[in-house]
Amino acid sequence: MNRKGFVLIEIFLLIFVAMVLGGTGWYVWNAKKETDKNFNDSNSASNSTFLYASRPNEDIAPDGWEFYANHEGDYAFYYPPSWILQDKGCNPGLVLLGANERSTGRCGTESFGQIVIYAKEGPPTSTSGTYLREADGYTNIRWHDAPEAGGIIGTKMSGEASGQVRESEIGTTGLPDGTEVTLYVFYDQDDDRTHTATYIQLDSYPDVLADFDRMVSTLVFEL
Repeated sequence: MNRKGFVLIEIFLLIFVAMVLGGTGWYVWNAKKETDKNFNDSNSASNSTFLYASRPNEDIAPDGWEFYANHEGDYAFYYPPSWILQDKGCNPGLVLLGANERSTGRCGTESFGQIVIYAKEGPPTSTSGTYLREADGYTNIRWHDAPEAGGIIGTKMSGEASGQVRESEIGTTGLPDGTEVTLYVFYDQDDDRTHTATYIQLDSYPDVLADFDRMVSTLVFEL
């Protein structure tokens, strides 16, 4: 074969190699493009779901209220910015609030203060202290219209403390007679978790029951 024939073969081989490399490069680029698109779509959907699930409807809360999420208890809510919130050193799922410093409880002590939000695993039971009962030192117990929060229909009740005060090694415990207590209970069947919100109106505490009721209405569950 003469030199001209070899040159033609070399040209055809170069063209063939270029076509193979070009096709492979296009395939890799296209595959990467589709992968990036699918990842971005998936990531966007995940972020959208996370934001929706983690933050209550802002239209429910008054302007300027603070947002709080308790991931151990699987709930979130809005509360007035002037209130004091305490969750340092608290058991998982527990947070304490008060309208001022004096009415705010402290975790690790016998004083839970004015407002207690708590979540525990399992359904509510009449013997677990979930509800207000005469056997637990309450009288004049009233049941209110069923509240709704986070898509769950719950229970609202109120009563007055009676015969709770006791003297012990750590001092006086229990609520003074006549102390008004308001309690909300929500049971999340999907998560098998009971959520409670308790409001205690001592004479020395500011009366913020209306804001407490509004706060409870902003609750969402399953973050």
